[in-house]
Amino acid sequence: MASYRTWHHDKLSVEELSSSEIPFAVVDTNAFLMPFQFKINLDLEIKRVAGACEVILIEPVKRELDGLAIGGNKHARMAIKLVRKYRFVQAKGDGDDAIIDFCTKYNAFCVTNDKELRGKLRDRNIGCIILYSKRYLDWEDRGDHEVVWSPPSKK
Repeated sequence: MASYRTWHHDKLSVEELSSSEIPFAVVDTNAFLMPFQFKINLDLEIKRVAGACEVILIEPVKRELDGLAIGGNKHARMAIKLVRKYRFVQAKGDGDDAIIDFCTKYNAFCVTNDKELRGKLRDRNIGCIILYSKRYLDWEDRGDHEVVWSPPSKK
């Protein structure tokens, strides 16, 4: 079983993050497990819902997947193989805070089914894609809220 320290990823630089013209989709740990728990194609579903975007793996999610895999979670072991194809970003903080900080700083949206994280994202008006009926992904229903992505402003 691979430790996260031996994973090899194409890393995104700060310059690339700041100059991106497509949105970033920050995928939470539980969303990386969805393909193995619910037999959905994560890439196709994210693309269907959000259009062109870049799926990002951030450091805290990587650590959490590694911990689950070491603890014997078979879906996490499979997810470790899946996430190797995504670009990696160093992110400060742990768990939800790191995801929220990244989404806020880079105008990204999140893919998760974590109820607590969804609430935090909703409070900050950050777009969130969730699993519906254990079969497909879609934007979290927020009534009349329309999720619109625009490139981050140049600083």
